[in-house]
Amino acid sequence: MNFRPIFRNRFKDDMKGVALFMALLLLFNAFIVSLLLVVSAQVQGQAFSNFSVAMSCFTLAIGAATVREDLRLGIQNGVSRGTSLTACFAANAAAALVAALGVTLVEWACIYLRGTVRIGFYSIFALVYGEDASVPGQLRSLLLNFLWCGSMVFVGSFLSLIYWRLSKFWRWVVSLGMGAAALLLLNAAIILLLNASKASAGFLGWLLSFIRWLGEAPLNLVVFLAGIAAAFAIFDWLLTRRAPITGATA
Repeated sequence: MNFRPIFRNRFKDDMKGVALFMALLLLFNAFIVSLLLVVSAQVQGQAFSNFSVAMSCFTLAIGAATVREDLRLGIQNGVSRGTSLTACFAANAAAALVAALGVTLVEWACIYLRGTVRIGFYSIFALVYGEDASVPGQLRSLLLNFLWCGSMVFVGSFLSLIYWRLSKFWRWVVSLGMGAAALLLLNAAIILLLNASKASAGFLGWLLSFIRWLGEAPLNLVVFLAGIAAAFAIFDWLLTRRAPITGATA
């Protein structure tokens, strides 16, 4: 076994998950909107859902769930850790590209069917920079969706691998720490939004300036997400180099 079999098996499994998740997400949103229309005749306009955020959560789960399985499979068949990790990352990135293409196509269809259907799906590009139904606009949306979903693959792999290296006690510490960090970030975001006009100095001022910089142009967010993906890919490789390959219960 070498790169190609691991890549092929992983990509095949990933595509099953992506197709099922997209189908369920579309059906669920359509059901919710239909239910609202039936329950209340007062519903006006359209209901919107950010498809990119939901898909990025799914690709994060893909990264977390697949990396250790592929490393075990590679080691059992005499494949090096580097080859196994590269095949896993390549397959997950390819699946993220297909997922991004699906998000872009759904968004494009919703733009052209606006007024006919009562539900719309926004991508991260449309949410930050506004809708653009032109071909260049949709290509930019595709690139941004791909990096948005793809970067989450590497983040998910990092979370899975770091748990692999920790003892049970430190897993609890990291889990609680991530929950506390999420709450602190949420509180910081709320404070930033409530005091945006006053945040001109200090950390909040710098954070607000950085967020504004990301929103100035799609290229800025592309560079940021590419940096996130590259940084976590390096972290993943460093964690994999000497990680003990343990059983599935570890």
